[in-house]
Amino acid sequence: MCSCLFLFFVGTVDCRSGKCTQVIRPVKNKTFDGSWVSCVAIDASESWLACGTSSGISVWSLLSNECIFNVDCHAPVQDLLFDKNQILAVGAEPLLSRFTINGTLLSQIKCAPQSAFSVSIHSSGMSAIAGYGGLVDVISQYGSRLCTFGCRSLDK
Repeated sequence: MCSCLFLFFVGTVDCRSGKCTQVIRPVKNKTFDGSWVSCVAIDASESWLACGTSSGISVWSLLSNECIFNVDCHAPVQDLLFDKNQILAVGAEPLLSRFTINGTLLSQIKCAPQSAFSVSIHSSGMSAIAGYGGLVDVISQYGSRLCTFGCRSLDK
């Protein structure tokens, strides 16, 4: 099986036949006008799928094809990832949000980029958040900002 990302839904395709075998619609309760799936992540066990959408996060059990939760983040989610049984998400607000697998908000840390495009995590627990203005925040596993640096163009 292969997974495919479409504008409004995520599907599973049988790679041999090319036929769609399963469709998940993370924004099914929203109108398609102005709604989109911006990013996806699958946990290490391949049991959970998290979708960042135009207004929040949708988490699905891949074993049962059921939506576990939807969270309205009040802004588009532009990147997310699994960190053990938690989900880290960034987006069009200057926040790094951490959720449980059941959708409970655990923490929000203010970030330097006014709009964050990318989040990554190291095995030590440190996170890096990159975004608008070429800013990158490095945050400790305990939630304190270790440093912020800016990237600038090589053009003069």
